[in-house]
Formats: sequence, structure tokens, C-alpha cells
Amino acid sequence: QTRATAVSDTRLMVPPFRSNEKGLSEKGADAVRARLTADIPIKRLYIVPKADVVNSLKSSGYDPTLPLPPSDQKALANLVRADEYLDGTVTRTPAGYRIDARLVLTRDNNVQQPLPIAEGAKLEAAAASLSRSVQDARKQMDAELKCYRLFRENKYREAITASAPATIAYPRATLSRVCALRSYAAMKAPSDTIIRLSEEILAIHPRSNPALALAADAYREKGNLEKAVELWSGLLATDPTNARLVEGVVSEIAKSGQAARAIPPIDTAVKENPGDTRLLDLQFRILLAAEKWKRAAEVGDEMVRLDTALATTRYFQGMAAAYLADSQPQKAAEVLARGVAKFPADTELAMIYAQALGSAGQLPQAVAALDRVIAANPRAIRPRLVKAQRQIDMKAADAAKMTLRETMAISSADSIGLSGGLLLSIGNSEYRTANAEQNSALKKDLFKKAIATLAMSDSLSPSIQAKFLQGVSSYYVAQISAVDAGKTKNCALAREAQGAATAAQINVTAGAKVNAEAAGQVLGAVGQLSPVIDKQVKAFCKGR
Repeated sequence: QTRATAVSDTRLMVPPFRSNEKGLSEKGADAVRARLTADIPIKRLYIVPKADVVNSLKSSGYDPTLPLPPSDQKALANLVRADEYLDGTVTRTPAGYRIDARLVLTRDNNVQQPLPIAEGAKLEAAAASLSRSVQDARKQMDAELKCYRLFRENKYREAITASAPATIAYPRATLSRVCALRSYAAMKAPSDTIIRLSEEILAIHPRSNPALALAADAYREKGNLEKAVELWSGLLATDPTNARLVEGVVSEIAKSGQAARAIPPIDTAVKENPGDTRLLDLQFRILLAAEKWKRAAEVGDEMVRLDTALATTRYFQGMAAAYLADSQPQKAAEVLARGVAKFPADTELAMIYAQALGSAGQLPQAVAALDRVIAANPRAIRPRLVKAQRQIDMKAADAAKMTLRETMAISSADSIGLSGGLLLSIGNSEYRTANAEQNSALKKDLFKKAIATLAMSDSLSPSIQAKFLQGVSSYYVAQISAVDAGKTKNCALAREAQGAATAAQINVTAGAKVNAEAAGQVLGAVGQLSPVIDKQVKAFCKGR
């Protein structure tokens, strides 16, 4: 017989198994390889010789007696042109030996067939048991391959049909079921269909990567985030050292609104991948989302210490958020100062910096920072509004009103409403200042100042609060002017009192819901004052 006709095109590799006993990894793999070679005709399945495996490992710089991580197993299988390989663990037991193995497809090492536990008094006996299981499991291979090829051609219904004989030939088949599952997913089949088939696979192989991932997506679509997060967590356990897998899965968990549940797996991944700054960045974001402020700041520091390129605007914003939430506004301002220095053109970062300065009580510095933002963006509205608020905080009401006038000249409807709200705050403050003043002349001027501010607020953003305060302020103006008019017989003061009394009645009535009892008292007082004022006007303004 020639090699071309005698040797199968399908090749299976047996690499060193995992073991906690020195030398047992290689011995276990040797025993299984030898038994498979003896049990399966070469024309049905070609078992890659040990020499090919050893030479490939040595040429790649690996110790041929030690097991490989999953990604390296796949690379080795490709190197020796194996279509399938075994991944397993061999241990010595009180009764002999135990082999726990899976049949893995090289083209996609996430597609695996768990095999029954193989045990024996001698290693060869355990290997013989595993050989029988491999032969049984491979009864699905023809159907799986047909399914896979049809799937690649986007013939999803045909692929599902092609996979069906596999479960008849081997009821515990997972390789063919995964092909069918992926075909259903590609067809956008209902979530319940995906879940049903995924659970069939998971009942046989609880760590099936495709089944966990697709079932989690299906549960998310159904709105069952609790179950989706449970499955995503199980998915992480399949390969916690796979940084790409961890990043994708932890991001999904965080987006589900259950960021705290993503902390244990990302912590494990960071521990098992020391120095992986991509995972540190993900850990930083997860901790922020979970509101673990102190740890987030610690991880952020470590992350940029290892890789300064990760000190992005997002990093500075995250660190500032962590410090502010942890009641450390000074530290937030410090980290943002570094961010603004690094990204001087970033308006959002500069805005956050100004707000942090304000929170830290550095109001003049906050206004100065906002002025720089405004200078760089002359038509920007938000920095002007924040600047006005900081000026209000500084008790610089006149400066705040000037800022708001500038804002209104270039603002949109939304920002005009916000300006009105800030002016109401200023007017309220001016009203309280006037109310506390003892000097009657100064008191009247202060009330008139408050009236002007409140009227501007009401014109931009009508409110009963602005009307009520205008009305009460107008009553006090009317009262003081009437007293002064009576003393001086001054027509102008009498008319000022008359106009203020009318304004008081109109505005207090309009804003009465703010404080019905106070409104009633003021309107009663205006009712008593108005006849007196009318007599003053009649007496002092004859012929005018």
C-alpha cells in the first residue's frame, strides 16, 4: 500500500497533558497516543507521531515534557497540521490513574467535546478507556464537517439539517450541536430557540464557550440580565487568561448595569495577566462604573505608571470623577490640571477642571479657567453659564449678570431658560439683601435692583417665584416711597409709590401659589396702602 491511499487526511494530535506530578504529563500523553494508534486504523484517522510533536515543540523553544496553554496548543496543532487534538489532565489516584480530556477542533479551539472520565489501575488501562471514548465521540465528525461547510456557505437551514445525524450517532455530541447553534444564531432565530439548544450543550459541556456566549446574548435580548450576567461570568471562567475574551465579556457585564459583578472576574484576569495594561484600563473603567472610587483611583495610577499613553482625556475625567465622589476635590483639581496641560484644546476637560476648582472652593481660579475656555470657544454657551454660577457663588452678582447678558446675546432657547434660572437665583439673593437692610433709602434701591433682575429672569424663563418676589419687592418700594412722599410732599415719589403698588398687586397675585399666606398679607397691606398713595398723588401732583 502507498501512503497516499493508506493514510487518512484527518490528523489528530496528542500534546502533553496537564498534571501536578512531574513526568506524568508526558507519560499520560504517550500512553493515550500509543493506544489511539493501536486502536484506530491509519486509513480512518492519522495520529500525529510523538516525534513530530516533540520536534515542533523544541523548534519553537518549548519543553516537550510540559503542557501548553490553550492558545499554544492550537498553534502547535496547526504546525503539525492536525485537524483535532486532545486537551486533558492526568492524575494519579489511590486506585490508579484518571484522565479528564476533551476533543478539540483546531480550526476553532472554542469548539470542544468533553469525554467521559477515563480511569484504570494502570495508565495503559485509563488510556484504553479514553481511546474508546474518542472513537465514540468521533462518530459525529462527518455530520459536523458537513454542517460546518454549509455554514461557511451561509446555508444555515441546510447546515442545521446536516448536523442532525450526529446526535443519533453520538447522543452526547457537542461539536455538531455548536455548529447547529451558530447556524440558528446566524439566522436570527428566536431567543428561546437559541436558549434551548445552548442549554442542551451546557448540560453536556458546562464550559462551552459558544453556548455560554450565545445563551447570554439571548437572555439579554429577552431582558433577563440576571441570567445573562450569570452566563457571562461562566464564560470568563473558561479562559481567565484570555485578555481579549475578558475585555469583551466584562464590558458586556458592565453595560448591563451590574458592574459590581464584573469586578471579581476582572480582578482575576489582572492577577493572571500581570502587566497587561489593556486589562488594567478595563479594570479602571469597571471600578468607576461600580462606583468603587478609591480602588479606581489606585488602579488608574498604576495603569499610567506602566503606560503613560493611557493617560487619555477619558483617564483624566475618570480620575477626577473618582476623587470628587470620594470627597477629594483638591486632588480632582490637581489631576485635571495635568490633563488640561496635556490636552489644552479639549473643551470638555477644561470645563470639568473649572467645575472641580469650584468644588474645591477655588472660585477665582475656576472663573479664570472658564475665561480660557470662552476665549477658545467664543460662542460656547455652557462655560458662560457655569462662569455665571461661579460668580454668583463669589457674591459677584453684577459680574454674573454681565456674563448672562453676554450669554443671552448668542444663546439658544435652552440656554436662555438656564440663564433665567440663574438670574432668579441672583434676584432671590438680592431680595434677601434688601430685606435685611436697615437704611430705608438704600433698602429701596436694593429692592429696585432685585426687581430688575427678577423681571429679566421672568422674561427669559417665566416663573411664579420670580413674580412673587417682584411683587413683594414692589410693595416695599411702594411703602418706602409713600413714607418719603408724605414727608416731602414730592409728586415724583408719590407716583413711584403708586406704580410700585400696582406692580405689587399684579405680581403677588400671579405668584400667590408660592406662599398663599404671605401673599394674602402683602395684598392686604397693598389694599390699605393704595388709598393713601392715591390721595398723595391727588394732593401733590395738582396740574401735573
